[in-house]
Amino acid sequence: MDLLKGMILGGGEGNISWYPERMRTLQDLVSQTKPKNIIEIGFNEGHSAMIICNTLTKLIQEDSSYNENPIRFFIFDSCKYGCTTTNFEIMKNH
Repeated sequence: MDLLKGMILGGGEGNISWYPERMRTLQDLVSQTKPKNIIEIGFNEGHSAMIICNTLTKLIQEDSSYNENPIRFFIFDSCKYGCTTTNFEIMKNH
C-alpha cells in the first residue's frame, strides 16, 4: 500500500497493509454496507482510513446519489506516534 505524498511511517503497529486479506475484507465491508457514519479507533499511520476513503470514493463515483447526504468519518487516536498527526493532516487535506 502506498501512502499519500508526504505521509510518513512511524509506529507500524496495526498496519493493515501487512494483511492483504484484511484489506479486502475491509473494502468488501464498506462496499456492502455503504456506511454513512464511520468510527475508527486507532488511526496510527492511516492505512485503514485510506482504504475506507478510497472505497467510499469508488462508491460515490459509481453512484453519486450515495453522497447526497454527508458521510461522516470520526477518528480517535492517542497520538502516541508523531506520524499520526502528520498523516492525518495530509489525508484530511487530500
